[in-house]
Amino acid sequence: MKRLLSLLLSSALLTACTTLAAVPPADTSEALPRNAAEALRRAQPLQEAAQKQKVVKTLYFDADWQPVETLPADGYYRQSYGLQDNGLYLVQDFYANGKKQTDWFYGTDETKTDSTDTRGYIALYDQEGRLKMSADYINTNRYHRLDWCDGILCADSHFTDRLNQGRYLAADGSRLAEWTQATNEQGDLVATMQYWYPNHQLASYSISRPAADAQSDTTNNMYYSEDGTLLPGEPATPAYQNLKTAVQRIDRQAFGADDEAPAEPTVADKAAHTAAKVAEHAAAAAVATADAYAVPIKTKHAAKKRRH
Repeated sequence: MKRLLSLLLSSALLTACTTLAAVPPADTSEALPRNAAEALRRAQPLQEAAQKQKVVKTLYFDADWQPVETLPADGYYRQSYGLQDNGLYLVQDFYANGKKQTDWFYGTDETKTDSTDTRGYIALYDQEGRLKMSADYINTNRYHRLDWCDGILCADSHFTDRLNQGRYLAADGSRLAEWTQATNEQGDLVATMQYWYPNHQLASYSISRPAADAQSDTTNNMYYSEDGTLLPGEPATPAYQNLKTAVQRIDRQAFGADDEAPAEPTVADKAAHTAAKVAEHAAAAAVATADAYAVPIKTKHAAKKRRH
């Protein structure tokens, strides 16, 4: 019976994979800067535009990017060069200590602080001056971004109106996990997540889609050992647990997952947490979990109030 169930599940997952076969690989990241020097060169035209103008307004924000009258020690401030001929605002953000948090960039509103309000290229830096994120925004739903964790490239994400996809990367550049979100031929939103061992063997495959009642998600999972053997459940091996921990660390560092959120939330817990974030930060975010241990199936990464 177990073998029969495994074969049936394999068939279902392969059918889902066929449906999503048109998903292109996330391999076009060469267009975005890979280090701080490249990022600065990319921002050169905006820097030159800023040098010809004066700062017309300085805005202050607290640690959560909420507007305040005076600058707190853990807050941020923004220098705005005002509305430009292209209908966008030219701005630059700083940490309270004066270190730059971004290069110059264009935004739809000088007071808005969500990353998705950016138009065109933007680069973010940590307090040590290391590149933290670079992205190119066409609009709120269409953009490409790279994220760094402690100075090391750790995520590559692409977003479009109908397809979102991305990779979590190890320090050596190899893939830890890959995720997709797309609409299938039936019009259902289907999300997938794959984990990969260091030896490049598939560690797990999960697919989530709306249940028949349309009130919840149905998630199917497959797990493998390091030699490719299909397993009946989540591996308890150090290799798999280390892999899961590495992905969760990137989720926290790159995409701003809150430390106070449950480490392994249920679908209901994650949905409630996401709804609160959307209401608070006006940014879309959703994570469909595979089961109690929660293989995360990313849908849209929350921008979190500027910028993680």
